[in-house]
Amino acid sequence: LWKHKRLGSIGHISKKPIARATVNSELKKLKALVNKAVDWGVVPRNTIKSVQTLQRMDARPRSFFTAEQLQALYEADESNSAIWQLLANTGMRVGEALSLKWENVDDVKIRIVSSKEFRTKTRQWRDIPISPGAATALKQLRSKTNYDYVLPPMCKLTLRNRFGKACKKADIVGTPHELRHTFISHLVMQGVPLRTVQVLAGHKTIEVTEQYAHLAPSHMADMVANLNL
Repeated sequence: LWKHKRLGSIGHISKKPIARATVNSELKKLKALVNKAVDWGVVPRNTIKSVQTLQRMDARPRSFFTAEQLQALYEADESNSAIWQLLANTGMRVGEALSLKWENVDDVKIRIVSSKEFRTKTRQWRDIPISPGAATALKQLRSKTNYDYVLPPMCKLTLRNRFGKACKKADIVGTPHELRHTFISHLVMQGVPLRTVQVLAGHKTIEVTEQYAHLAPSHMADMVANLNL
């Protein structure tokens, strides 16, 4: 009942429609809170443990930027181009990038760590090899700051606003998270095995990575190449 109320299908509790992903995120947080209450002995058990998240109503391919669109983005926003280039060439989530310190960057890799200060989505660490594009971005960012963090100090909202303005100037549409989709999509299109892509992207399960499988070169054609019924 609570899930449907949040969606607005029962009663009216919000002027704006609530996305299913938002309701699912709230439900996960609520479950975590009740679990903590159980640990502390405040309640005897988690009575909402079995409540299922809402299923997606649609399914569509992940959107991503082409190399030409990325170049237009960099040229439209030169002051922040290194940030966008770093995200596009590493696939880091925005929170991971904002929390990345120079101490976790060396000549060959970026190490994403999950700590008390910042927990990654999967609560796990991973290494991202530094590509030529990432190296260029890191060099520019290093020259601009003596800050402990790789990116200039800002919150997620500020970063999203800057990206939105850059997209408008470049005459493209997208969000910072689509830079992550871009990284993953281009790896798959280059024929990188999905298991490798999963590790680089930090996906908890291979099922998430498989959402990009249709981009693999000749992926579908190869599967039916010898079928002659």
